[in-house]
Amino acid sequence: MCSQLIGKRYEFGSNGHTVDCISMVIQALDCMKIRNPGLKPDWYGMSPFGICRELNAYTDRIKQPSYDGDIVLLSGEPIAFGVVWQQGILYINRMAMAVDWKPIKSVSILRSYRMKKT
Repeated sequence: MCSQLIGKRYEFGSNGHTVDCISMVIQALDCMKIRNPGLKPDWYGMSPFGICRELNAYTDRIKQPSYDGDIVLLSGEPIAFGVVWQQGILYINRMAMAVDWKPIKSVSILRSYRMKKT
């Protein structure tokens, strides 16, 4: 269940016991049984927009996130990724330095993506 991600500590590059925004999205997709590319180590050398370009191979850009598993690019500094789950967004809470959840309407979203059907 994705609820096990809530409260998981943040660490850039994640080490299995912690998560960062990229690994958290992949883990959430896995727990929702949504096919995904898995974690790609070279993503860590890319900018968020570079990762978005890479995501184009696996996702379709959508106007609004609405389904569990939709991936979002959240505004803020630094820009981060989140994922839709139970009508909200799983994301890294920068104050708590851990995974948190907020209703979709309470976060500022720059872009949204949905995994392509295969």
